[in-house]
Amino acid sequence: MKKQLRTILAALTISSMMATTAFGAEMVYLNGYEGWEPNDSITAANQVSVTSVTKTDSTTFPNLGTTYYCALPVIITAEDNLLVFQVAEATQNGSTFMEGDILMPNGYTESTYPPADGVYPKGMSFTLTKPGIYVVRAGYGFPSGGVESVLFVGDVDVQTPQQQTKPPVTTPITTTAKFAKTSVILNEDSTTFSGYNINGNNYVKLRDFAQTLSNTSCRFDVSWDAANQNINLITKTKYSGPATAPATSGSDQTAYVYNKGLLVNGYTTDVDAYTINGNTYFKLRDLATLVDAYVYYDAGSKEIYVVTEM
Repeated sequence: MKKQLRTILAALTISSMMATTAFGAEMVYLNGYEGWEPNDSITAANQVSVTSVTKTDSTTFPNLGTTYYCALPVIITAEDNLLVFQVAEATQNGSTFMEGDILMPNGYTESTYPPADGVYPKGMSFTLTKPGIYVVRAGYGFPSGGVESVLFVGDVDVQTPQQQTKPPVTTPITTTAKFAKTSVILNEDSTTFSGYNINGNNYVKLRDFAQTLSNTSCRFDVSWDAANQNINLITKTKYSGPATAPATSGSDQTAYVYNKGLLVNGYTTDVDAYTINGNTYFKLRDLATLVDAYVYYDAGSKEIYVVTEM
């Protein structure tokens, strides 16, 4: 299946669960909220059930909400007709989890999944039979809410993220950055980012991306910690920086590999970035991943889509 890069920075809940709860293997229901925030008004409850859950934890990864520890085998089932239902293998990167291969539901093939009518029927299920980290995404579509959850299945090494202080000083590495404009469809609106193409990848300015997403559920704020040489990125917080218009033209520049720190909600995160004329540039897909937006490329229309509202 096609690989996707996505990090899970969404708040989840299990009704009546404490911060950390251990019990014999049980089935639990995942609950979600409109806009992924617990204080939003529309609750989307009991969309997905997960078997063999032995423990829930809402303190180790506070940016994720509740995570789930499961014994093998695990069955994940749609409890209603859904517009989104996906289970993917994942790898850990500090406090974030990057999706890899998307799994195939029981009884489906590449010709039947995803369903042609866009509806993932009640009763569709996935069976997990090997240890690992998995991400579950499900929902009714915006604005009715959805859930995103991380499962630790079987004997898997879960690393506790450590907060970073001052990053080590390294020798600057430079490359050539070619000015480029990236046109995308943000939800249903067209927008353009001015940035640079570096080694075949388009990079956009961090603050431009923050400004563009400031009125979406994936909004985030950015600040610079000069004392510790860290960029601080805080999700679910409206961007407070100055508004700027995208450049309409530019020239090739020298790009320096970013060798400072990046903290997302206080936790170290490692992604490729470059500094150009005092500004930091990231790959569009990586930025979307950090703030829980979804990026995909439509080969037919040759359009890049950024989706913040499920």
